[in-house]
Amino acid sequence: MKARVAPAELKQAAELIPQSMLINTLPIMEARANSEIENVVTTTDKIFQSLQLETEEQDSTTKEALQYRTALFLGFVSLKDSPFYTQTVVLVCSEIKGLEMDIRKVTG
Repeated sequence: MKARVAPAELKQAAELIPQSMLINTLPIMEARANSEIENVVTTTDKIFQSLQLETEEQDSTTKEALQYRTALFLGFVSLKDSPFYTQTVVLVCSEIKGLEMDIRKVTG
Protein backbone atom coordinates (compact mmCIF):
# COMPACT_ATOMS: atom_id res chain seq x y z
CA MET A 1 0.00 0.00 0.00
CA LYS A 2 2.77 2.49 0.94
CA ALA A 3 4.62 1.92 -2.32
CA ARG A 4 1.51 2.80 -4.29
CA VAL A 5 0.87 6.01 -2.33
CA ALA A 6 4.48 7.28 -2.25
CA PRO A 7 4.66 8.43 -5.92
CA ALA A 8 1.48 10.48 -5.51
CA GLU A 9 2.83 12.09 -2.35
CA LEU A 10 6.13 12.87 -4.09
CA LYS A 11 4.29 14.43 -7.02
CA GLN A 12 2.22 16.55 -4.66
CA ALA A 13 5.34 17.70 -2.76
CA ALA A 14 7.13 18.54 -6.03
CA GLU A 15 4.22 20.71 -7.13
CA LEU A 16 4.63 22.79 -3.96
CA ILE A 17 8.23 23.69 -4.83
CA PRO A 18 8.45 26.70 -7.17
CA GLN A 19 9.78 25.63 -10.56
CA SER A 20 12.33 28.47 -10.57
CA MET A 21 13.86 27.01 -7.41
CA LEU A 22 14.37 23.67 -9.10
CA ILE A 23 15.74 25.22 -12.27
CA ASN A 24 18.10 27.70 -10.57
CA THR A 25 19.04 26.43 -7.13
CA LEU A 26 19.55 22.70 -7.52
CA PRO A 27 21.97 22.95 -10.47
CA ILE A 28 24.06 25.47 -8.53
CA MET A 29 24.24 23.17 -5.52
CA GLU A 30 25.14 20.24 -7.78
CA ALA A 31 27.78 22.32 -9.57
CA ARG A 32 29.37 23.31 -6.26
CA ALA A 33 29.49 19.67 -5.15
CA ASN A 34 30.91 18.52 -8.51
CA SER A 35 33.58 21.19 -8.48
CA GLU A 36 34.76 19.99 -5.06
CA ILE A 37 35.60 16.63 -6.66
CA GLU A 38 38.09 18.55 -8.81
CA ASN A 39 39.49 20.33 -5.71
CA VAL A 40 37.78 23.56 -6.70
CA VAL A 41 36.29 24.67 -3.40
CA THR A 42 33.91 27.59 -3.13
CA THR A 43 30.88 28.40 -0.99
CA THR A 44 27.26 28.47 -1.97
CA ASP A 45 27.11 32.10 -0.83
CA LYS A 46 29.96 33.05 -3.17
CA ILE A 47 28.24 31.34 -6.08
CA PHE A 48 24.93 33.12 -5.52
CA GLN A 49 26.68 36.47 -4.99
CA SER A 50 28.79 36.06 -8.11
CA LEU A 51 25.68 35.52 -10.23
CA GLN A 52 25.20 39.28 -9.88
CA LEU A 53 28.79 40.10 -10.93
CA GLU A 54 30.38 40.48 -14.31
CA THR A 55 32.56 37.53 -15.34
CA GLU A 56 35.77 39.54 -14.82
CA GLU A 57 34.83 40.24 -11.19
CA GLN A 58 34.28 36.57 -10.24
CA ASP A 59 37.05 34.65 -8.52
CA SER A 60 38.36 31.68 -10.49
CA THR A 61 36.98 28.93 -8.25
CA THR A 62 33.48 30.38 -8.27
CA LYS A 63 33.66 30.96 -12.01
CA GLU A 64 34.59 27.31 -12.52
CA ALA A 65 31.70 26.13 -10.33
CA LEU A 66 29.35 28.25 -12.43
CA GLN A 67 30.73 26.60 -15.57
CA TYR A 68 29.65 23.27 -14.08
CA ARG A 69 26.16 24.70 -13.57
CA THR A 70 25.99 25.87 -17.17
CA ALA A 71 27.33 22.53 -18.42
CA LEU A 72 24.72 20.66 -16.38
CA PHE A 73 21.97 22.85 -17.82
CA LEU A 74 23.23 22.41 -21.40
CA GLY A 75 23.32 18.65 -20.93
CA PHE A 76 19.78 18.67 -19.57
CA VAL A 77 18.49 20.77 -22.47
CA SER A 78 20.24 18.56 -25.04
CA LEU A 79 18.55 15.48 -23.56
CA LYS A 80 15.16 17.10 -24.16
CA ASP A 81 15.95 17.34 -27.87
CA SER A 82 17.49 13.91 -28.41
CA PRO A 83 18.61 10.80 -26.54
CA PHE A 84 22.01 10.67 -24.88
CA TYR A 85 24.63 10.78 -27.61
CA THR A 86 28.36 11.33 -27.71
CA GLN A 87 27.60 14.91 -28.76
CA THR A 88 26.02 15.52 -25.34
CA VAL A 89 29.31 14.58 -23.67
CA VAL A 90 31.26 16.81 -26.06
CA LEU A 91 28.90 19.72 -25.34
CA VAL A 92 29.18 19.31 -21.57
CA CYS A 93 32.98 18.86 -21.60
CA SER A 94 33.42 21.88 -23.86
CA GLU A 95 31.48 24.04 -21.42
CA ILE A 96 33.38 22.78 -18.38
CA LYS A 97 36.79 23.25 -20.00
CA GLY A 98 35.88 26.54 -21.65
CA LEU A 99 37.15 25.45 -25.06
CA GLU A 100 36.01 23.35 -27.99
CA MET A 101 36.43 19.65 -27.17
CA ASP A 102 36.01 16.61 -29.42
CA ILE A 103 36.30 12.84 -29.24
CA ARG A 104 39.63 11.43 -30.39
CA LYS A 105 39.38 9.59 -33.65
CA VAL A 106 41.53 6.48 -33.53
CA THR A 107 41.58 4.03 -36.40
CA GLY A 108 41.41 0.28 -35.85
